[in-house]
Amino acid sequence: MKIKGVIFDVGQTLSNQLDKDRLVERNKKYYSYVYEEMIQRGFSTTFPSLSSHSNGEFVEDLNVLNLGTRAEKNISTEVLKEYRMSEQTLDILIRYEEAAGTGVTKQNVYDEAISQLDSIYAGTNALDEGVYELWPDTKSTLEELRRRGYILGLASNTAHPVKHEHMLARLGITPLIDHFAVSSYIGVRKPNPEMVRILLTKMGLTANEVIVVGDLLDRDILMGNAAGVRTVWINAIPYSLQQNLKRIREGDAKYMPTAGIVCLAQLIPTIQYLDEGGHRDQIRVGYYFPHLRKKLETGKQGAFVSGPKITYLPVELRAPIENLGKFDVIVHKVTDLLLSESSEDQEAIRGLQDYLSRNPDALLLDPLEGLQYSNNRKAFADKWTEFLFEGIRVRVPELYTQDNAKFPCIVKTETACQVKKSHDMIIVHNPDSLQEALQNFNTQCIIQEWVPHSAIFKVYILGNFFQASPQKIVDAGNSTFSFNSAKMPENLPVNSSDNLNICVIQELNKRLKEITGLGMISYDLGVQSDSGDYVVIDFNYFPGYYTVDNYKDVMDEYILEKYREFKKEA
Repeated sequence: MKIKGVIFDVGQTLSNQLDKDRLVERNKKYYSYVYEEMIQRGFSTTFPSLSSHSNGEFVEDLNVLNLGTRAEKNISTEVLKEYRMSEQTLDILIRYEEAAGTGVTKQNVYDEAISQLDSIYAGTNALDEGVYELWPDTKSTLEELRRRGYILGLASNTAHPVKHEHMLARLGITPLIDHFAVSSYIGVRKPNPEMVRILLTKMGLTANEVIVVGDLLDRDILMGNAAGVRTVWINAIPYSLQQNLKRIREGDAKYMPTAGIVCLAQLIPTIQYLDEGGHRDQIRVGYYFPHLRKKLETGKQGAFVSGPKITYLPVELRAPIENLGKFDVIVHKVTDLLLSESSEDQEAIRGLQDYLSRNPDALLLDPLEGLQYSNNRKAFADKWTEFLFEGIRVRVPELYTQDNAKFPCIVKTETACQVKKSHDMIIVHNPDSLQEALQNFNTQCIIQEWVPHSAIFKVYILGNFFQASPQKIVDAGNSTFSFNSAKMPENLPVNSSDNLNICVIQELNKRLKEITGLGMISYDLGVQSDSGDYVVIDFNYFPGYYTVDNYKDVMDEYILEKYREFKKEA
């Protein structure tokens, strides 16, 4: 049956929390306000022991209880009812009375105390809901879903609903959602499937007409699966990566989603795919992008969305990939991870390598061995052999030492990514400025020939596909000039000519792929002003493909082509 409604999680699904590290500090400040409100409202009459405890003692006691409660909620999938802040506060007050032996019992004061505490927690004077932002594609996705007639619901766990509502309103989410199920108001919390059933009733839909979208496998996905609805896992920046890794390692089907995305821009085409039902002879592709920017790029370009020939699912490398299903192909961008000294990043690389050892019938795109050439500028320059084709010389810039440098020249880091200032470039004109430029970097550098150019292009390659896009031209000038290649100055001119010898480019692309073993690459190509040489200035793995209009289709075809070759050779 066609999907008619979508139930969303909030945190890390529609919004991104930017200050999780300040959560305890913010909560303590608010608990202090709660204490002062209780004193002013005469709580000491009902709870005589309250006045013998300072504001600081109360804040610390409530904070310890709340942190323990949150930890239990995060660890266990059996906590199915909400423990509201009003209830937590009352339990602290009753604890004080029991310790003092005053005879005040929870049963005797519950209704009136909870009513008063709810009133305090409904106040917004001291409210600090934290620093949240919508994902760049949240609002446009919600608006488009509404335009298409989908009924939208929201399922959220929160012990402090007013703070939650305040945050939703400030972000502009509230008017875009038709129906709400907030744990503090309905009593149950995720992963309790009753939350979905409540929303289904409000939405007037059946389980097979709705999907649940969320970031946590043991909350959102488990809840949806238990309620009998289809589930979509959004793996952008999960609220707890450790929770997700734990559930993937367990390998229990109840945590496994129907489909997966890395950003909301992929949701509507994923819904369309689910509406189509199954397809025969698909290949299954897992993909791993460690950085949010790459995930958002991918969604904006409509890529890595399941279709008739390929079904896609984001994976994690620090848990057994096969626990998310059997994959024919794994696509990755782990360039930074290979260079990282982080134990977690090294664990991810080992996880990928171990998976390939256990699954020799799975194709990795692209092979890790080739990344040495995209990660290290000197390694690529040393590997390259210049050639002459149709009268045009194709080469890389000459590398200098400090002793034999010819001016002007350009200084950049030897490592092309991960290290600090890897995109910083400094053009220098004399030995003194060269020495100064080298001191600007705290890592190994290369000194490269400056190639005066009449034109420069970014050449994108995806298998047999390529596209050359004109880029900004940099003039060496007469004095030291620094720039960031990822954020070129706005005032630089762009090529006015796109006159490249296509046959030479095709030969160059062929040799690049043969040398590196990589097929998802780009390079900066300068056309030298005086000689007309084609000079490969910089080389990158798995670029953004921003100017490739049909990127999704080209990527799909590349994966299919490489998989056919792989199976033929097997």
